[in-house]
Amino acid sequence: MISRSTFVAEVLGTGFLLAVIVGSGWAVQQLGAAPASQLFVHAVIVGAGLAVAIIVFIPFSGAQFNPAVTLALLIRRQLDAAAAAQIVGAQFVGGFFGLILANFTFASELMSMSSIDRSGAGRIAGEVFATFGLVLVILVLIDT
Repeated sequence: MISRSTFVAEVLGTGFLLAVIVGSGWAVQQLGAAPASQLFVHAVIVGAGLAVAIIVFIPFSGAQFNPAVTLALLIRRQLDAAAAAQIVGAQFVGGFFGLILANFTFASELMSMSSIDRSGAGRIAGEVFATFGLVLVILVLIDT
């Protein structure tokens, strides 16, 4: 069983992070700048948002915010299966509400399917690399 503060930290942190990711995507799209500029601004905003979320919530929950991080802690036996399941549940709840908040903020449909094709080996490799980086950063910060 996880503590209430861990659950709340994972809901709020994951929600904040998803709101930043989706919201900054909406915001840079409205800038009308070149795609490379949009990508750069989005990356800086997401990186800064992630840093803030980690700094704020690492004392309460380890700032996991992603089931991959939780899985890494489960594999390292720093969490048991029940705690990991509760944390992943908190992450899904927070992610859902963060997404809804970002879409509401930018007057979009609260829930919709993207029409952008995000398939392909390059994108999958990028996601794997980014997830590995996130897991590595969180594990290093937890261990220090």
